[in-house]
Amino acid sequence: MADIDKLCFGCMREKPDFSSECPYCKYDAEKDSVENALPIKTLLQKRYYVGRTLNENGEGITYIAYDALKETPVRIREYFPMGMSQRINTLVKAFSEYGFTFDRGKQEFSALARSLSHMNGFSGLLKILDIFEENGTAYYVTEYVEAITLRDFLLRN
Repeated sequence: MADIDKLCFGCMREKPDFSSECPYCKYDAEKDSVENALPIKTLLQKRYYVGRTLNENGEGITYIAYDALKETPVRIREYFPMGMSQRINTLVKAFSEYGFTFDRGKQEFSALARSLSHMNGFSGLLKILDIFEENGTAYYVTEYVEAITLRDFLLRN
């Protein structure tokens, strides 16, 4: 098992020492601060260590994470609707006027993840490995594939 204290939470590789900056990806957890994101090293399901934020939109936040059971990097998508909810430590709470809408959205988020998990054999789709609720919200875990977005590809070419 990787030494969690030596793990880079930007790329999920084990660093050769305990320095704050990763020699591979140059990520520095001490300088990372993304509003509304889970704190680095948050443990979910007693298994997944949350790393840096990969992206966020109005529906949720995606993180790189480390699966301590399988000893591999994964991606975690968290249901966190911007403007309808807030984070208090790790707990996600809907603003009182959006309680019903938040709960309905969380159910739809999980239902979509379950539907996508039935398509795990299709190429071109990330394989869904786990779906769960914790901290007042829902999550799904997919395999981690190093890639660039279509937008970035088009801009580079």
